[in-house]
Amino acid sequence: TLRRTMRVWWWVWGVAAARPGSIVVTVIDDLGWGDVGYNAPQELGRATPTIDRLAAQGVRMDRFYASPTCTASRAALMTGRYPMHLGLQDSVIHPSEPRGVPLEARFLSEKLKDLGYRSALVGKWHLGFHQRAYTPRARGFDTFFGILTGGGDHYSHETTSTFTPRGSAYKGRASVMSGANLWHDDVAVSGEHEGIHTTELYSSRAADLILEEGPLFLMVSYQAVHAPVQAPAREQCRHLLDRSRRAMCAMIRMVDDGIRQLEAALIESGRWDSAAWFVCSDNGGVLRHGSSNGDLRGEKGSYYEGGIRVPAFASGGLARPSLVFDGLVHVTDLHATTLALAGAPDSLIDGLDQSCALFVTTCINATTRTEIVHNVNSDLFGGAGALRVGDFKLVVASRVSESEIYEYGVHMLQDDVWDQAELSQVIHQKLLRSPGASSLFDVSRNPNEIDDPVGCADPAACRDLYDHPDYRDVRLALRARFDDLQPSPSTEQWTDDGPLADPKLFGGVWSPWRDDLNFPYATYQLASDSVHPNLNGDHAPRPSLDNSTSLAPARRRRLRVVNTSHAAPFLRFALPFALGLFLGSRLSGGAARARA
Repeated sequence: TLRRTMRVWWWVWGVAAARPGSIVVTVIDDLGWGDVGYNAPQELGRATPTIDRLAAQGVRMDRFYASPTCTASRAALMTGRYPMHLGLQDSVIHPSEPRGVPLEARFLSEKLKDLGYRSALVGKWHLGFHQRAYTPRARGFDTFFGILTGGGDHYSHETTSTFTPRGSAYKGRASVMSGANLWHDDVAVSGEHEGIHTTELYSSRAADLILEEGPLFLMVSYQAVHAPVQAPAREQCRHLLDRSRRAMCAMIRMVDDGIRQLEAALIESGRWDSAAWFVCSDNGGVLRHGSSNGDLRGEKGSYYEGGIRVPAFASGGLARPSLVFDGLVHVTDLHATTLALAGAPDSLIDGLDQSCALFVTTCINATTRTEIVHNVNSDLFGGAGALRVGDFKLVVASRVSESEIYEYGVHMLQDDVWDQAELSQVIHQKLLRSPGASSLFDVSRNPNEIDDPVGCADPAACRDLYDHPDYRDVRLALRARFDDLQPSPSTEQWTDDGPLADPKLFGGVWSPWRDDLNFPYATYQLASDSVHPNLNGDHAPRPSLDNSTSLAPARRRRLRVVNTSHAAPFLRFALPFALGLFLGSRLSGGAARARA
């Protein structure tokens, strides 16, 4: 075609490309290495024709690395920083945890907005929402359509979470919280779209945004193929024998069709030729859900390749044509590369500018990545992690996984009241008394991280090299580098507000549950009736006195509605505090409290 011929001409002659008129980042949730046709042609060749074609026509990044879990990868993309520098190295953000990406970290949406781009987010957030300041519209996005938590039902748009009350009085008890979880800007809209799959909703909304005018930064964060695995029967890939794989294939096919819609919108709007488009997964696939990581070892949550090496490619009119790039790329590099393309490179982040390798542009300071810090967990999570330097990768394992440590901590907090130091001591005594097995692989020659001591003629191609005498110097060098890394303090402190965040308090919708001063709304209950959830101004979410899920006595004096939204900061602090003291003095024993 004429468009393809022109792209080749620009590449051959090295003519500088203009600043992208459109920057699109598409993240597919939990898509494994073997979940695209170009990596699994026999299984999925018919399921991902658009993905396969765009990857072949653009730049396929065959050594692209994300983090092992959702929150960490999204935070890395948005900030350009390793999760360990954000305090997000240990666990995903659970729905009622009062934490998020630190507010001092500037998001890509904020930076591009300063450069004149209209910023839009469609899909999954999962970066914190306990206060309005942590929500998408407060972090640089001009418009938002999607969910605030990490997942939910693709048709009903509801999310369910289980909270385990803290303290021995509640041992063996758990509360289930469920609520609607679909927002359009600052208004909850789940009911308007019930019965429509999230992939269809997000693709349609994203296409509409592309058709609008002006410079655009669009992040399309598909909720698929994250569980629950749901797709219409017509999409089932009946050539596959495994039932779970068929269902997963159907979800993947829906995403592929959504990407086709985005491509069509970019072409129809005239944006294609000046577009820079990234498509990637946020972590490896989950095998029990029907995903595949091909021959790679491990899955989501693992530091082995199957948990972090994911499908990714660059597309759009500015992408170099028909290239397989085998250089190292980390998810933070998407942040750095985007800023460089937009004319505002940032050297104070962990991401590296890969624009010279991926896009038609004038190369002034071409960079080559030689190291990736996959992660360093905090001491409370066993100090595990992984480091890639050149061809070699060090895996420092814990005896148990991050999720197992988190669940054990929750269990211990039911037994007694522990401070952080005591909890750390117990976890180390019970779970981490001995270190996990560390490994060393030459992942250029042994990408599947095989350790086969029988019949292996070339150790670099099929053995764990950690204890191999020929690789002692490599091991010592990587171990010294790993031990020198200095992660920030973890934000995972097992603090969970539980019932204070229950959607029942906010009109049945997952909403920010703490005010601007970080007090849970439910602790001072200023409203006599719950209002329609809205994140804007005086209509901020407030709990209903009648529908409170707290265990306070049923017979109590009703409070007059007090509007403090325009009060001085002192009054906004003093009134809730005084009311809290007043109510606390009148409550009988047994009130539910979410303790840190």
